[in-house]
Order: sequence, then C-alpha cells, then structure tokens
Amino acid sequence: MLLKYLFFFQITPPFGLDLFVASGITGIPYDNLIKWVPTFLIFVLIAWITIMLVPWLSLVFV
Repeated sequence: MLLKYLFFFQITPPFGLDLFVASGITGIPYDNLIKWVPTFLIFVLIAWITIMLVPWLSLVFV
C-alpha cells in the first residue's frame, strides 16, 4: 500500500516528478500531460480501493 501512496503523490501536480520525467522522455509538453492526469487517477483510485477492500486480490500470485 505504501508504494501506491508514493505513486499517487509522485504523479499529481504541482510536484508530479513522474510527469516531468515523462515529459522529458516523450517530448510532450508538461501542460498537455496534466490534462490526462485526472482520467488516469480515477483508474488508480479504483485499483487502490479494490485492493483495500479485497486484499486477497493483491496476494493471489504470492
């Protein structure tokens, strides 16, 4: 769960270190990447909530 928290905070503006890295690698301006963040975060939050409510899903392959 800690990794999910860290990932969530690394992608959200204003700090969004991962967004700066993605912008540098792909050449897409930072402003254009920011408009896709809310859509992506919805899916991340759904996965996060699912793992919290049904923890055996995250341990199936262990």
